Amino acid sequence: MKARSLLAFVLQPDGELTDWLVGLDHWLKGAPDFFAGRPVLLDLSNHTVDRETLLDLLSRLSQRGIRVMGIDGVESAWLPMGMPPIISQARQAGMREITAAAALTAEASAAGEEKPGDEAAPSTEDLASGGKTLIIDGPVRSGQSIVNPDGDVIVTGAVSSGAEVVAGGSVHVYGALRGRVCAGASDDENARIFAGRLEAEFVAIGAVFMTAETMDPLLRSKRVQARLDGVSIRFTTLN
Repeated sequence: MKARSLLAFVLQPDGELTDWLVGLDHWLKGAPDFFAGRPVLLDLSNHTVDRETLLDLLSRLSQRGIRVMGIDGVESAWLPMGMPPIISQARQAGMREITAAAALTAEASAAGEEKPGDEAAPSTEDLASGGKTLIIDGPVRSGQSIVNPDGDVIVTGAVSSGAEVVAGGSVHVYGALRGRVCAGASDDENARIFAGRLEAEFVAIGAVFMTAETMDPLLRSKRVQARLDGVSIRFTTLN
């Protein structure tokens, strides 16, 4: 029998669900396809909901392109009713969480070119390297997703718009960073993001997220590093 850890995004609504959905819609304007094709765990442990409310919430999330693969914090008796499975204590079960709650309950805190013949990234599928640094010797093209939940990721080329890099540790992109990047996905608050040229659509470190619209426009096309500063992401330019 084989088993493996699963890297999943965790949605944990805060406050009234109606208000939370409004905040979700606002956030998704900056990253409309962020959850497309990604496993999502819905954590309702902070809410008391009945089956009808849950069905309505799942429907609303589905309308926003969010497919819930598991639910935590609801009655296990609902499991046979055609809903996603009940998942309790996800971490102990081997699921690695990227908590998206912070980005959805408040606005994100403001604080090389691809060449023909370049080698493509090794695979269009998620890659993991068991705690070691994962090196992508070339560009990461649109539609590709590179994931190393237990270590750093180094990309020697560019990360195209529509591409994604996720690391449990830090992310280093020697070329232009145009796609989406998540560092500290395994709750490493010391993780950093290094970009040869910042043009990212979406940046996250731990539970703190920013979209292109909330980043300082003066940082665009600059060589930068990003790190957590409390509950915000701090960018500094590099010489």
